[in-house]
Amino acid sequence: MGCEGDDEAIIPEPIDAINAADGAFGGSDEWRKTADDKVTTMPSDPSRRAPGKLRVIAGELRGRRIKTPRGDLVRPTSDRVREALFDILGARIAGSVFLDAYAGTGAVGIEALSRGAANVAFVEHHPQAVALLRANLESCGAATERVRIVERDLARAMPILEELGRPFDFLFVDPPYTGGELDRALRLLSRSPLVGGHSTIIAEHEARLPAPHQEPLILTRTAAYGRTALSFLSRAR
Repeated sequence: MGCEGDDEAIIPEPIDAINAADGAFGGSDEWRKTADDKVTTMPSDPSRRAPGKLRVIAGELRGRRIKTPRGDLVRPTSDRVREALFDILGARIAGSVFLDAYAGTGAVGIEALSRGAANVAFVEHHPQAVALLRANLESCGAATERVRIVERDLARAMPILEELGRPFDFLFVDPPYTGGELDRALRLLSRSPLVGGHSTIIAEHEARLPAPHQEPLILTRTAAYGRTALSFLSRAR
């Protein structure tokens, strides 16, 4: 994914201003909890092959290495796409509450922590991916009370996250490209209290496919990086 050397293509509608979280999201005890049960593994997806290592691009953890598995267990978001994403979010990430759904290696959520997010929740149900996520948080020095890991699929994780009592500022959603999982995720989130009036959902998907659409969410921007695209959605106001 994300072929180097391809030009960025942007639909230029601006993202609305986003209110960052004011302090921690829920008590620190809540953020230290993890779910006990694990769900069956996700189907194999040939597009999710990315052996090797990634790095934290900026912030207090800059340069820390993020391990990735060999094979098709996960499809990590490339350094190039992560850098572009956080360039778009800019200073609004500081103090925010961030959801990294379908977290895999945790690279996106760890980047958010490095750049000053107040709290990050990681949702991942594959046991091997969860083990890798935990190892990356430990090796990056990011396994703190600012982190919550929910070891369930998104549908079963949402009631747990809703108990924390406030919406997320940013919700990054990067499911397998095949199987319609992105549409299912957006249907779940579109009417969830996890998405507030100032929340932004960022959906990663194949650039060759149309940008996702799910009422009552509205598409505010799409940016393409080679074969990968990021689409930004929010509630209509």
